Amino acid sequence: MGFVGSIGRCGRVGSLRGSRGGVCRTRNVGAYGMRMMCEDPASVEEVESAKAVVGSAGSGGVSLPDSMQDSMVQAKGAFDSAYEQGYRRIIIEVDLSLGDETYTNLRNTLPLLKEFAEATFGTGKGLAIVFPDAGTAALSERDWTDLPDAQYENFQRNRVDDSIDAVILAAPGAIESSSMGEFIDRISPLFLESAKPVIMFNPDLVDMGVTGMSLTARELRERVLKPFETIFYLKTLPWGAVYRCYPSKWTVWKEDAEAEGGFRLLDTLSTKPGYEELEEMYDNSEPKAKSAGEGIAGMFAGLQRFLQVYSKG
Repeated sequence: MGFVGSIGRCGRVGSLRGSRGGVCRTRNVGAYGMRMMCEDPASVEEVESAKAVVGSAGSGGVSLPDSMQDSMVQAKGAFDSAYEQGYRRIIIEVDLSLGDETYTNLRNTLPLLKEFAEATFGTGKGLAIVFPDAGTAALSERDWTDLPDAQYENFQRNRVDDSIDAVILAAPGAIESSSMGEFIDRISPLFLESAKPVIMFNPDLVDMGVTGMSLTARELRERVLKPFETIFYLKTLPWGAVYRCYPSKWTVWKEDAEAEGGFRLLDTLSTKPGYEELEEMYDNSEPKAKSAGEGIAGMFAGLQRFLQVYSKG
């Protein structure tokens, strides 16, 4: 199975050749993929304002992505690295909402997923994308003209067969989880060479309103989520960000106006940090702080506006 393009590893300069033949470099050049997604001047202006949103020089060769498009180039690099190491059940999570629930997880996921799919699978030949509902699947098939060869499905009528090369599950939720386990086992059986890549993109499988903290939720984590590896993760916090790009470890960053790129690396971890662990890191980094800074919210406002403009368009 071949994937599109030549990419740089996490936090390093690289390039990829998109399905339209243009070259996009991950740093200090035009945002090729982002411009492709903008059809009107207003959207272009929103994207330009978001290009410098996340930039940060890292430690030990790891750094935060400096744009949405850059983050998906790095996600492609993480996917290629994980695939080479035999991983077939993969999670990609990007949450730049900072708690803004104006738009749903699915709507905020779509532009990111489209960017990743184009970068990784070209025109989409051999790729199936499964959406939570038939309406989103139909609209995406109509509008995503750069992925004409992809198969667009939904969980209610999932016709993906074993001839497919890879599957992306778009923002699957708790409602879809009951039917997802059997489907994943069929497409990507554990420990078999015939396993195809299954990519969960921004999953939200444990919904307190559906599963709560019951035995069902624990079984869901054990049966569905445990075999998956999170190969790319970017979540903004009111004071910083959590980041992971395979094969690098998990990193926690704090906004720092004096640091190169505007962010300072607080810690590097082998596993995903929990909320209490993050609070402790922040308190230790600034013990006299009365409240979390709001600077990063402004930094990410441009990218939030881009996601909103794109989803509306």
